[in-house]
Amino acid sequence: MRNLDKDTHDDADLNMVEGLSTSRIETLGDGVFAIAMTLLVLNLETPGNLKAEHLLTILLNLWPQLIAYFLSFIALGSLWVAHHNQYHWIQFSNRKFLWINIFFLSFVALIPFSTILLQTHQNQQLAVFEYGTNFIICLVLLYFHWWYATHKHRLIAENLKHRVIRLVKIRLLFSIVMYLIGILLSYFSPAVSLIIFVIIQLLSVIPSYYDNFFAARIKV
Repeated sequence: MRNLDKDTHDDADLNMVEGLSTSRIETLGDGVFAIAMTLLVLNLETPGNLKAEHLLTILLNLWPQLIAYFLSFIALGSLWVAHHNQYHWIQFSNRKFLWINIFFLSFVALIPFSTILLQTHQNQQLAVFEYGTNFIICLVLLYFHWWYATHKHRLIAENLKHRVIRLVKIRLLFSIVMYLIGILLSYFSPAVSLIIFVIIQLLSVIPSYYDNFFAARIKV
């Protein structure tokens, strides 16, 4: 038991001495999310030199693109909130953790491309598949991000309760499963898949028991 305790304290000391600050990770993450969310609106284009009587028709025809825009914007917002909330407890970093973040952010930056594909080919199963897969990879990396930080309290406070760790994992796994269902349904109906994706985002903005830890500022 003494050796185990000693190893635990040694790991904590190693994180404090050799660990890197998380502030640069959060700054990079905020920048990537901000750019990705901004790029979404640049995908909305209308033909030039329109006559006044055609403008309303063009705007009405933009509704599929607008749905994809809002869907992706809220989805990116949900990923940002999840990433941000994890740093409520993550106190340290290391080289491996930095690269987990870099891979995660690389797929976040890919979401505007996936959105363009969905906007231009919303009735194509492959476009829906690529869109859903992009978000699944983001969520899987975010899950791994949390697992790596919390495993044996590697990069988090020692007094963080296991139920909080478990709640974060469950919420991420739930979203992953929902996206998988949406992708499978795309083989039968891409429109139904899009409805599933919308439901995922509607559920993500509803406060859960997990969010109450932040609202009430419970000490864990």
